[in-house]
Amino acid sequence: MEPKGYVLVRRKVVDPELAAEYLQLSAAALAEAGGRFLVRGAVAEVKEGDPDPEGAAWVVIEFDTVQAARDYYDSAAYARPRELAAEAFERSYLVVEGVPVS
Repeated sequence: MEPKGYVLVRRKVVDPELAAEYLQLSAAALAEAGGRFLVRGAVAEVKEGDPDPEGAAWVVIEFDTVQAARDYYDSAAYARPRELAAEAFERSYLVVEGVPVS
């Protein structure tokens, strides 16, 4: 069985208006791609390592495959949200391959 794919995003809002537009457009793109929120807007408690920027929140999205997670980021439906994100947030965006489940 192919491993699931996960998107991990740490983001801090720097432009609330663009962030609101991003959230609306990205939700539609995510639904189209079959992604599911596991964590949305959670503030992390740092136990080790560098602390998150003040006000940063985490999002975790699950996809059926790691390729689906990659395809979502590169999709035409996510193109505009991706552009907005560059202005709306300070963020890190990671695609992570899950452990295969048999």
